[in-house]
Amino acid sequence: LPPLPPSPTEQFAEQAKAPIASSVTLPAEEDILHGLAQQFLSALKKSSLSYDKQRVHLKEREFPAADISKAQAPRAARAFSSLLSLVEPRGVIFKKSRSKYEGGCFRKGNDDLHFKIEEELVEKPEKSGRRPNYHPGWQQDNKVASGKLTFTINSERDGRGAAKKWSENEKISLETITPEMAKAILRHYVELQEKREAEVIRQEQARIEWGIQRKKQEAEELIRRDEAAKKKHADTLESAARTRQEDLFKAAEWWKIHRGIEEF
Repeated sequence: LPPLPPSPTEQFAEQAKAPIASSVTLPAEEDILHGLAQQFLSALKKSSLSYDKQRVHLKEREFPAADISKAQAPRAARAFSSLLSLVEPRGVIFKKSRSKYEGGCFRKGNDDLHFKIEEELVEKPEKSGRRPNYHPGWQQDNKVASGKLTFTINSERDGRGAAKKWSENEKISLETITPEMAKAILRHYVELQEKREAEVIRQEQARIEWGIQRKKQEAEELIRRDEAAKKKHADTLESAARTRQEDLFKAAEWWKIHRGIEEF
């Protein structure tokens, strides 16, 4: 017989474990982005700056949650576009958030993996010969967007889960961070799948062991009942024999008494 075709879970595991290059080429500014990444970029450009006057605070259900400057929006969108091109063909898609208060997330089946892009604020470089101008709100005014992006994935919506972060710096670029994120996302879903498969096997083993134990208990109960029945039968025979012996003894005594009376 020909071998059975792989199941959907086997297909996903095979695709998810396929090698991914350690570095990717991000789309150039003139390149067409993934449709969702292009919409994400448009939403960032249209949004107003948040309270810090440095970044856009985006939390729309269709897109990744983001706290980034408009200057870094194109780079964030290009990285997001490349990330989607790596995980979507392998079965993980980016979907609208289930909550209207959260950004979108990666999803496979019913499992969500929340995704956020941030740009930290750093101290504004001091100009030589000038002291900072201290006034109400000076601490916020003394901050500027770093120009470096940080990406976070978390299986818990409220952020209490084991989050994983990647931050670019002088040695780590978006070209190397993006495939690392893709590997982590795919690995997350493979591990979830393997955990569920292991749980199914564990439950089946427990069911089989319970069945064996139950049959053993039933067999022991049958033996106990059979032995109890045999003992009861033996006790009944013994009691009947004892009763008959007593009756014969009583009859013999009465017979003696009766003969004594007749002879008298």
